Amino acid sequence: MLMTVDPISAHEAFRLGMVNQLCSQEGLMSAALEIAEKIARNSSTAVQAVKHATKAGQGEALEQAVTVMMEAHWSSVVHPDRVEGVKTWNERREPFFLDADH
Repeated sequence: MLMTVDPISAHEAFRLGMVNQLCSQEGLMSAALEIAEKIARNSSTAVQAVKHATKAGQGEALEQAVTVMMEAHWSSVVHPDRVEGVKTWNERREPFFLDADH
């Protein structure tokens, strides 16, 4: 696709794992809000780290992009939100994440 620039259908993009889900135009806002609410329930620190790594790695050489991603990963590994996330998964409860500033 990258070399030929041939367009693909939404169904093919879904099959290839390029999109999360398919929905009708009428259901688009509902689906978008559902995804936004799911993201909002995650650790804001983790979400910010992913956004930063994505932006900082964009357009960089592969080695630099991987370095940016790994820095974000290792900083999140030692963050209290990770411990809380693992605990809530094991305890089957809703997480209580700290504010991103902590």
